[in-house]
Amino acid sequence: MPFIPKPKVNQSTILVTGVLIYILSYLWLPFILVITYALSRLLPYIYRENDDATARRKLWKKFEQQSDNCLDSWKNLHPDVVLNEKYWVNERGLCLLTSTMVPKDQPISCVVCYCHGYCDNASFMRRVEYQRFVKRGIAVISIEHEGHGRSDGLIGYIPSMDNLVSDAATFFEETTNREFQGKKRFLIGESMGAAICYSAYNKNPKIWSGVVLIAPMCKIKEENIPPKFIRNLIDYFCADEENLVGTLPIIPGKDVTALSNKLKEKREIVSMVPSNFSRKPRVKSVQQILNFTLEISKSMSHFDAPFLIQHGKKDKVTSPEFSQIFFDQAISKDKEILLYEDMWHSLTSEPDKNVEKCFNDAISWVLNRI
Repeated sequence: MPFIPKPKVNQSTILVTGVLIYILSYLWLPFILVITYALSRLLPYIYRENDDATARRKLWKKFEQQSDNCLDSWKNLHPDVVLNEKYWVNERGLCLLTSTMVPKDQPISCVVCYCHGYCDNASFMRRVEYQRFVKRGIAVISIEHEGHGRSDGLIGYIPSMDNLVSDAATFFEETTNREFQGKKRFLIGESMGAAICYSAYNKNPKIWSGVVLIAPMCKIKEENIPPKFIRNLIDYFCADEENLVGTLPIIPGKDVTALSNKLKEKREIVSMVPSNFSRKPRVKSVQQILNFTLEISKSMSHFDAPFLIQHGKKDKVTSPEFSQIFFDQAISKDKEILLYEDMWHSLTSEPDKNVEKCFNDAISWVLNRI
């Protein structure tokens, strides 16, 4: 039997929509103009050139070739850091960008596996910041999640948080077994990435020596959660996994980039990358994130990993208060929490002095456990 791809929009939907527009236009002729104007505003917002992964990779190539003194300092790694990028194919057939950074002329003491946050990436600024680990003899492995960075998937779209966890856990285990046998392994994640690390650890606790959770997305701040009636609508429209409504970036909410990054100059640099989403969250992504954080809040009292939590006290995206609750309830015998005065959600978008302190704290915590 020949393979026939399913249409994204079925015939009946188009027919019903056409009939509805015809009837409304018959009742009130200017309705056609109203619909036309609405679509002229809505469609360019919903569909953009970086939605597709192939387009993002092409745009990223151009971005890397741009010459800009401000950007160049965030593109280039230290000469003593060796970078290896490759695409890894997951069990769903998606190509995900991965990278490994190792020290050039010093032995590797251990490995940290990094998960980035929602609508972020593991390249560019993140890579430059995390080379601090490599300079201290720690290898860094990272993965760009489905729908993020240069990995496959509709940008900003999370059809399943469980899939993101499975991707990270599988890739990290495969890579560390193959390339870093005998080395202690640690997980480190920011925001949504911290939540992924939490679940990745629980999938196979015996292989991990510890977890660093940075501004963990264990619970979304109440002011950033949509009203209950919107959440009910989200669940209704996302009941079917492959639903066009689920991909729409229409969930009301505050600008997470502005809330996350304290320094204006770093906020601007973050938004320069071709994988910048710059839209409202997609319907399905919100459903997945909310449900995922709910599951974490129910199970955190059973978390037994050695862990460090780092959180800014002025975080307006995830809750430092809930991080404290997480710390208090977790049964782990080796746990530590560092709450930083006057710091925001993204600890790498702080003034240099603050960034250095946060990385020194994390690196010291890891090295003390090998």
